Amino acid sequence: LKNKMSTVQTLLISFWLTFSFGVILATRLDIFPAVFTLLTLYLYTKGNTIWASCVLAIAVMFKAYPMVLAPLFMLDLFFKHKWRSLGSSLLGFSVSLLIISLPFYWLQPENYLASFRYHAARGIQLESLYASYALLKHLFLAYPVQIQFIYGSADLLFSSAPFLKTISTYLGLASFFAIYVRFCLIWRKESYETNKELVMDSAILLVLAFMITFKVLSAQFPIWLFPMILLVGRHSRFWSLFLYACAVLLTHLLYPIMLSSLFGLAPPTVILVVFRNILLLALFM
Repeated sequence: LKNKMSTVQTLLISFWLTFSFGVILATRLDIFPAVFTLLTLYLYTKGNTIWASCVLAIAVMFKAYPMVLAPLFMLDLFFKHKWRSLGSSLLGFSVSLLIISLPFYWLQPENYLASFRYHAARGIQLESLYASYALLKHLFLAYPVQIQFIYGSADLLFSSAPFLKTISTYLGLASFFAIYVRFCLIWRKESYETNKELVMDSAILLVLAFMITFKVLSAQFPIWLFPMILLVGRHSRFWSLFLYACAVLLTHLLYPIMLSSLFGLAPPTVILVVFRNILLLALFM
């Protein structure tokens, strides 16, 4: 990419972000889909579209969020009129998904399908953007909320939670669609310095959109952007890195340092998680 950071700058920022993540980076598997997603972007920008689609399938089998990159690559190849690459990439992605997933389905079909039902049934998680709305009302207006420990995390129960859970899916889809439209408009205007920079920035926006519109925003989710965030375009690099670094540091304070305080809905911790989510929202905007 043009205007990329020097090796020293990249190493220093990477070290700081790794330190800021703390125990989260060592105890969660989210670094693996993040690395495979980064490798996908690297292969794609180098022109290895078939290998990129295969690696993307591996990333999707770790976490679902890299799936949102597939339409981005399809649109890019469509505008470039690379029909053979488009067809082979779709085939490579589909076959790779089948090869990886079929053994799991064959061995434990019920458990395999239950994993999808599990995520569909989950409620509004305590640290999500939707929960921040209820937490602020609880803090300033005594709005009744209740924490429920279910599905391996803390969900927040409040009167409008079922409605927000329903619209979270539509907000996510609308956000993805808006980013795809933005990509198409900018691609046709050729207003970016390079096509690679446009693909990278759009990929980061898509992952961010998945993160902030999803009904769950666990402490490990910011790992998804690391180290992709280091590749953001030069025109917005400083503020993007600054906002992301602050959000990561606040996430580390929440987990595990202030976790018990968060479960007790202590006002300082509530303000902290709301502010962290505002930073992620500002990063998306």
